Amino acid sequence: MRKPMKKALANLADILYNYLEYIIVILVLGSIMFATLYSRDFNTFHFVGKLVSSGQSNIIYNPDALSEYAQNFNTHCFVFFYPPSAALLFTVFSPFSLETGYWLLFCLNILLVFFFFRMLKTVFAENRSGMLIILLTIPLVVPVIRNLTLGQVNIIIAFLWLASYVLYSRDKRVLPSFLLAMATMIKIYPGVMVLVLLRNKRYREILYFAGFCLLIALAAAAVMGP
Repeated sequence: MRKPMKKALANLADILYNYLEYIIVILVLGSIMFATLYSRDFNTFHFVGKLVSSGQSNIIYNPDALSEYAQNFNTHCFVFFYPPSAALLFTVFSPFSLETGYWLLFCLNILLVFFFFRMLKTVFAENRSGMLIILLTIPLVVPVIRNLTLGQVNIIIAFLWLASYVLYSRDKRVLPSFLLAMATMIKIYPGVMVLVLLRNKRYREILYFAGFCLLIALAAAAVMGP
């Protein structure tokens, strides 16, 4: 009796592992149905992108001016505290309406959640059972749901960070350094991976990373001004 049960559990574990990223997305979408949406961070990102695109980047860090701009759309926004390079990223959404831009980011985030967990499977390939227990609970955590419903960018950052980690582990140099620089120039904290690179004496990768950060900062300065 125990052997058939053990075999059935093993088969179930294989199915869960093989279709894990699909299960994750379904769980995330199902959890969102129970989330309450009071306000959206995307409003701020969208308005900042529009201001940068229209040459008004000088007011994006002025809370009163940004709030007054949002009132033109009969809505409100939060204070913008991201680096200028992040503001440059948000210009991608400026050609679209507020609602269209929000749903485009939502769909992008869902897609990145899918590929994030697919990559994570490669990281935990040697420990399937431990990975399943951990990963199947992650989508139910409030931060993941909030990132999707509020239109935040932490999923993008997490994807870029994990992609850089996986590529670094495969002894790649240039592409992971670029991805890590992108993540760091949106929010500073992914840059702590430099400490890992320093510990592993991967000095060339650190130079690539610093160079890409500088290029992104120069691009932002060229568009928005110093």
